[in-house]
Amino acid sequence: ATFELGEKLRQRSNEADRLVTGGVTLDIKAAKRVSNNAANDLEVFVNRFSVEIPEFHKQHSLAMDTFGKIAMISHTDLNEDPEDVKTALVHIQEYRNALSSSSAAISELREIVAGFPRMTASFNRARRRAVAITDDLLVQFRTGANQIQDVEQLLERMIAAADSSVE
Repeated sequence: ATFELGEKLRQRSNEADRLVTGGVTLDIKAAKRVSNNAANDLEVFVNRFSVEIPEFHKQHSLAMDTFGKIAMISHTDLNEDPEDVKTALVHIQEYRNALSSSSAAISELREIVAGFPRMTASFNRARRRAVAITDDLLVQFRTGANQIQDVEQLLERMIAAADSSVE
């Protein structure tokens, strides 16, 4: 969705550039049309994420809780093969790194959208809503990263316990 929004906004920027010559907007109606189309693009983004963010939170929390419970239940089995725990830890760390890089990209998008100049009322409203939804997504990513760290710590303790029982 962020890639699609970026493509749409580049397209709108190109359309706006074609309407300006020597710093003067040649066709005000066309400029308003471009602004309103950009507002629509932002609203589509907001509407999509307003559904996906709660679903991400729900699914991510469920996955991390379940992962932690499975690790605790199968603790004795995992002590017999600590390599499984180490592999799980690597995958969890990769997931956290992916979430972190996604967070950086969303943060950059947020700054770009927040920096857009004021235009039509519908564009200004859509811009504020897009900034708010990216803020919400960033909060969810931070919450998710904290949950992942909790699971990482659990796995690290399990590895340490397995290593100490081997000695």
